[in-house]
Amino acid sequence: MSTRISLGFAGTLALGYGCVHLLLSSHFSHSVLDRLRALEPASAAAVRGLRAGEPVLVEGTLSEANPRSFGSFVAYRRTSSKPAEKEDPTQLLLNLELVTPPLQLNVAGGMVQLEADYDLLETPHGKLTKLYAYSGFHRGDRVFAVGKASGRGSILTETLVGGPRDKYLFVQTGKTWVSYAVDAFAILLGGGLLALSLLAGRARQPAQPRR
Repeated sequence: MSTRISLGFAGTLALGYGCVHLLLSSHFSHSVLDRLRALEPASAAAVRGLRAGEPVLVEGTLSEANPRSFGSFVAYRRTSSKPAEKEDPTQLLLNLELVTPPLQLNVAGGMVQLEADYDLLETPHGKLTKLYAYSGFHRGDRVFAVGKASGRGSILTETLVGGPRDKYLFVQTGKTWVSYAVDAFAILLGGGLLALSLLAGRARQPAQPRR
């Protein structure tokens, strides 16, 4: 493979990676982080006053009254890796089970009910067994939840996140800016390699005879 083709191929890869990853990072920043910045933690009274479908964010601690679903977990994700076929033990199959029941959350001014079926992020606790790996939340954990008001004083929860909202925003914003810097470097590197490829191609062109 000639130097020109190698440079062009590497430049195209770097430029493509930088552009695609930049679009994904920008989408995450606008669709997730901007939404969190626009929502301040609501009190129990504020949640009760919301109309059905209004976006809402609440922050607090998981109530000690929440029933345990498995061990000390009140909500958890379970994964396991095992051979998919006996003939090929190197082929792994990942199983996923998400257990997210209704939970009570202690917030400013009282208690808020989180409806079932939500995603889990930044889970602080983990447990390993011979077959499974568990990650999730315990009673008393500090969390924030994002979703929509049900119109009945509870929240149709979309995501339950470990830790305070402000800390999550600070960490994710930092990661996003680092990602932007890496993407910009990849785009500049790709553009530079493509320019070198063009110069290498011109240098290899035979000189035109003089008349």
